[in-house]
Amino acid sequence: MTGQMTSIFVSHSSKDNDLVRPIIERLRARGYETVFVDFDHIPAGSKWELELSRELERCRAVLFICSKNWGDSKWCFAEAVYAKLKGKVLFPLELRQGAVPSLLKDRQAIRFFQGEEAGYERLWQGLVRAGIDPKDDFAWSPSRSPYPGFLVFDAEDAAVFFGRVTCRGPAEN
Repeated sequence: MTGQMTSIFVSHSSKDNDLVRPIIERLRARGYETVFVDFDHIPAGSKWELELSRELERCRAVLFICSKNWGDSKWCFAEAVYAKLKGKVLFPLELRQGAVPSLLKDRQAIRFFQGEEAGYERLWQGLVRAGIDPKDDFAWSPSRSPYPGFLVFDAEDAAVFFGRVTCRGPAEN
């Protein structure tokens, strides 16, 4: 994950890891490579609170896996408060009816309990509508300079350069 902006942060209780794994697999199968979930990305011995805070800061959207366990977790609550304050795009995934906490009631929840496939379709549409499309994700190696020197920017440089289009041919009048 180092060197690329996390598109999606997954907020969940560690008691729900088995519920989260299939969601992560579906996201990655759909092309979302820059997904942060703690059990995949925080190495043993790391300061996990610092890692979570760093990834919440970097992400563009947060999926909240709303369950009773999520509601009971003070850390999950803190993630939601932080994400709201930072203006992140928020997606509550309601795994059972009534599981969305009051803090997230101002967001339209995706009701997975009413049908998993319909829930995923709503999630894909919501992510794309929010500008988080896997076709627009760019990986960038931290060892690569964002400045090509005197070389021309090419398609693989799109993660650090966008805007003006130049013509490589003779100028037209």
